[in-house]
Amino acid sequence: MVIRVPPSEKFSLMDGLFSRAAAPDPKKCPNVDKSYCETHSKINEAEKGVLSAAPKAKFEATFNVLFRQASGGFFNINKAYAIGDDKEIARVLAAYNKAADTVNAAAPAEKLKVFEETFAALNKAY
Repeated sequence: MVIRVPPSEKFSLMDGLFSRAAAPDPKKCPNVDKSYCETHSKINEAEKGVLSAAPKAKFEATFNVLFRQASGGFFNINKAYAIGDDKEIARVLAAYNKAADTVNAAAPAEKLKVFEETFAALNKAY
């Protein structure tokens, strides 16, 4: 995987892979870190809500936005776990948890816009 990416992206990819190893395994939820599992579940619920509200003609574009923004979110969550500071982990999880709640509460027609704006702001902040 690392070999196939351009040189300018290698460090970022390796950082993401190593950070991911420090975070709980989402496949083991709910038997691991409760806050992590709750946030992971809410983000997945938000993604499903956005996709279900997307018009068929815009499904692929919607999916691409979700993938980009959610990947950034999970990268930041994993990075917090890699750093190992419990307060930072709690702060990052709370921020993404709140963002997912905001998306889940949005009207169907607004879900994509809300998802993109809230996650882009958090991804930039972290």
